[in-house]
Amino acid sequence: MKSFFLTFSKTFGIMLALLAILAVFLLFSNLIGRYVDTAYNNLEFVEGDKNSNNLVILLDLEGPILSNSSQKISFFDSQIIFANDIEKIFFKLKEEINLKGIIISINSPGGTVSASNKFYESIIAFQETTKIPIYIHTDELLASGGVWAAVGAKKIYASYGALIGNIGVKGPSWFYYNEPISIKQNFLDKDVATKEGIEFYQTFAGRSKDIFNEFREPTQEEIDSIQNMLESIYEKFLIIVSKNRKIEKKYIRNDLGALIYDSDSAKKKGLIDEVYNFNKSKEKILSELNISNDYKMLSLKNNQNIISQNLPYLFSKYEDNYYKKLNLRICNMSKMQISLLSNYYSNNC
Repeated sequence: MKSFFLTFSKTFGIMLALLAILAVFLLFSNLIGRYVDTAYNNLEFVEGDKNSNNLVILLDLEGPILSNSSQKISFFDSQIIFANDIEKIFFKLKEEINLKGIIISINSPGGTVSASNKFYESIIAFQETTKIPIYIHTDELLASGGVWAAVGAKKIYASYGALIGNIGVKGPSWFYYNEPISIKQNFLDKDVATKEGIEFYQTFAGRSKDIFNEFREPTQEEIDSIQNMLESIYEKFLIIVSKNRKIEKKYIRNDLGALIYDSDSAKKKGLIDEVYNFNKSKEKILSELNISNDYKMLSLKNNQNIISQNLPYLFSKYEDNYYKKLNLRICNMSKMQISLLSNYYSNNC
């Protein structure tokens, strides 16, 4: 009988543990599903008259610009700007008959070429279709792909001390280890020792299919091919900035270069319209829209981090680890493909 109760208690304990795990899983899944469904769809009243028919949307964005959140982990990614989500937001906002303007408060070091261009095209398409202006304001950083996207807006404002610029394109980092003998890999870095070489095998078909192979020198053809791609993308970047900011392309290439400027210098060079803090910028925008005394401002934010809000003690350390890995993933992305990510961000990698 004693043996029976001992076995029963162990079995019962295991069952309770399994049920607890299942309950946490269901709770977590419900939170995930609920957030993914409502991400970017929570309008919050900011100021003005709630009964006003003059609607202004404030879109708060921060982080590198990537294409999409198809990884189904967007509830973690409040520090990433997904171009596909921006496109969906603009599509929904087209239905707002009382919408008078959109203010995008953004801080971004840039992003991938395709995502930055998609963000830009979404801004252009929305304004052309609806005739509703979009305004950009940055408090801290608007660089590289962030500039690419922002120049599509009607006006760009920046707080004093903000950094703007870095109009350039970066190719993938390519390291060639000459005669490596050992490789040590840890979470953050890779250590390769070289002396007389090690054996390395990789099967592939097609010339240069093994491009970026770290154990052979790049051919001149490969270097030229990548450089040509960079020049082609850079040329489009120059055209977009020149057209929208009314700056001579030659001046951008030869004088502005890919340097980054403080807000005062950026204004003098034509990259932004005014050096105003957010509140001053908002006043100017409302005045330009002729709704200073009659408007309703709603905020659309993607900052509802479910882990930190709902399960802070249980998951805080996992969240920290997630963000470290996420940052590393973005850094690796910038090293392995052509990107519009500023040196300001890349140097922190």
